Amino acid sequence: MFRSLLAPRAGLVAAIMIGAAAPALAADLTRDAYADPPAAANEPALEWGSGWYLRGDLGFAKENRPAITPELTPSPAKTKDLRSISFGGGYAFNKFLRLDTTLEFRKTHTMSGTGANVVCPYSLTGLVSNDGNATPLGYAYNVNDTCTPHNSSKVSRWGALANAYVDLGTYFGLTPYVGAGLGFFSTTTKAGVSYTRTSDGQPYAADLTPIGTYPLVWLNPLNGAPINPQPTVAFGPQNWDRKVSRTSLKMAWALMGGFSYDISPAVKLDVGYRYLNMGTFRSLASPVTGQTVAIKSVAHEVRAGMRFMLDN
Repeated sequence: MFRSLLAPRAGLVAAIMIGAAAPALAADLTRDAYADPPAAANEPALEWGSGWYLRGDLGFAKENRPAITPELTPSPAKTKDLRSISFGGGYAFNKFLRLDTTLEFRKTHTMSGTGANVVCPYSLTGLVSNDGNATPLGYAYNVNDTCTPHNSSKVSRWGALANAYVDLGTYFGLTPYVGAGLGFFSTTTKAGVSYTRTSDGQPYAADLTPIGTYPLVWLNPLNGAPINPQPTVAFGPQNWDRKVSRTSLKMAWALMGGFSYDISPAVKLDVGYRYLNMGTFRSLASPVTGQTVAIKSVAHEVRAGMRFMLDN
């Protein structure tokens, strides 16, 4: 009897307790469903590197220039204060190693002028023997027939280099470094030479086509002896004017050294020396034969520029 009376009351108490707890349980489930996921422990913040930089440089150089002369074996001349400008960007991996790439444009340099007079026969004069038989011997090479060469050239270059540097430590804001670069340079050469007769300034265009039975030999007009060695002037119509216009792409390399100075945490002044080898380009060597000559294109440069750190 007593047990039967307690059973209904126990069920009623349990139902009341469950009913009271249901709203709180529902609220907890709803809050958990919309809560932000927990952050990963010790997760680092995402950064765009810490060593990226931009750079710009000006250069002043002593450099080879094309030799446009009438000689068969010209020597390359030098030009001073040839300017260059370059832009690029790179990344410093640590305090000692950095890499960058640069695009460079060098000042177009030109040359024009006149060369030394050269012998250029105006016409053919046959010589015969004086032994009474008047045997044809050849043609007189009159050294008084001369021409003046007028030379001109224009060379322009641009290129790109990938460079690696080793910084040698920082001392009172100064960081010495050494480096090397490898890339290519495009060289466009336009050059020419024209000849005028010294006697009257007219363009040289003699017709030296042989006539008769004279041997094709150049002779000393004073004694009739063959000239040794024979001049390179061919027998036939003469046109010594020549032009060269070509663009070549050559591998280039560089060695450099210098130092940088910390103007601020974000700006560095960079001053240094660079040896730059831009390969070879071809230029006119002989207007008589049209022969060209390969000239090595190298520059010794003093360069100054700025580096701008992107994370400061």
